[in-house]
Amino acid sequence: MDDIEELTPLKAALFESLLPRMQAEGFQRWPKRDLFVRQRGDIRDSLIIICIDAVVGHYVKPSVAMRFDRIETVFHQTSGFEKKYQKGTDTVGRSTGDLLDHSDIPHTRKGRYHLATMADVGPVTDAIMQAYHEAGPPFYKYWSSLAVIDAELNDKPEVFLPYISVPWFRCSKGLIAAKLVGRSNFEELVAFYTAVVANADKGFYLKWFQPLVASLAAMKSE
Repeated sequence: MDDIEELTPLKAALFESLLPRMQAEGFQRWPKRDLFVRQRGDIRDSLIIICIDAVVGHYVKPSVAMRFDRIETVFHQTSGFEKKYQKGTDTVGRSTGDLLDHSDIPHTRKGRYHLATMADVGPVTDAIMQAYHEAGPPFYKYWSSLAVIDAELNDKPEVFLPYISVPWFRCSKGLIAAKLVGRSNFEELVAFYTAVVANADKGFYLKWFQPLVASLAAMKSE
């Protein structure tokens, strides 16, 4: 995600156009980041605006995401992330293009909107807001329960989950959710997820995952 200093005039115009409409939804612009956020108690909703350089202008790819502070706080006790980056992580997320079929909307191709000129700012803003209204509220509502997070990550841990696709993240946050809800098969999940992390990326993330397992062993369930 780009810093404000790296915004092109097209990006700046897009965010200026989106801001009042996202504020009407209860969101605020995250300083120096290409996203809008809304805090609901322990949960943070995000609309992330990814801008990919094109031959002319940018392709704009919005995503919706959610952060559970309880999960992320535990994760970062052993994650190795620098403190300044820890508040930026999400628990689950998905691009609106993956959640919706918007191939009939002008400027759209596979969930991306082409922002080529200033004349595109208005139509691309409208397309993003349409995608947000169709994908965002159902996504935020469905994932708002810790029980749902636990069930989606841990009922079938062997099944790929596109909402949290990085193995280290999936295993870590699945295990944290399992501990928080007091899953009876927690130790089985420890063994399964440890094997997954050991086999992913040549075991690179074990140096952070194993300390997490140790810390969860001493933590009480809610």
